[in-house]
Amino acid sequence: MRVCLHSHSPVAVNKPTPFNFDLGNLLANDPNPVPAEADEEALAATARDAAQALINQLLSTCEVKSTSDGVHLVLPAPQMALPREKPIPKAKEQTKWERFAAKKGIKDKRRDGNKVYDEATGDWVPKWGYKGKNKEAESSLLVEVDEKKEAKTGKAHDARADSRAERKERIRRNERKQRANDAKSRKPGV
Repeated sequence: MRVCLHSHSPVAVNKPTPFNFDLGNLLANDPNPVPAEADEEALAATARDAAQALINQLLSTCEVKSTSDGVHLVLPAPQMALPREKPIPKAKEQTKWERFAAKKGIKDKRRDGNKVYDEATGDWVPKWGYKGKNKEAESSLLVEVDEKKEAKTGKAHDARADSRAERKERIRRNERKQRANDAKSRKPGV
């Protein structure tokens, strides 16, 4: 509901009990009681009076500064401490590793990212995985022929297939080493 007040309401606000101000929080506290039978128009007038009193107080007591950004009021420090919704979080306790690393001066490794710039396409592509840079040799249209390999075996080699086979072998070797490490790290009797 929109209440229209007089177009020229008075700038001076007179109340039986004066307002209490906390200019740092932009707060005007009206200690005067609101009548029990107050309607929307009376409540809107009370709110307008409070806002007008706050603006009057700000303009009469606060320092006005003019900068290139515009005109600013310098507000004083807040008088009332506003309560937090939740308590201040406690400082997280360091883990055993973090204490050891701080003592020894060990810093975290910084990853240089998963992407690498591909000059041929002019785009950032993953270093490995789906459409990764490590599979570039398998998908290239032109492949150089290794004449030394051909001379040794007497037949032409498919460089794409060789690259794929080498990659698959590296994966298998890594998995074998991982299984061996897992077996070695298991406690006996478990």
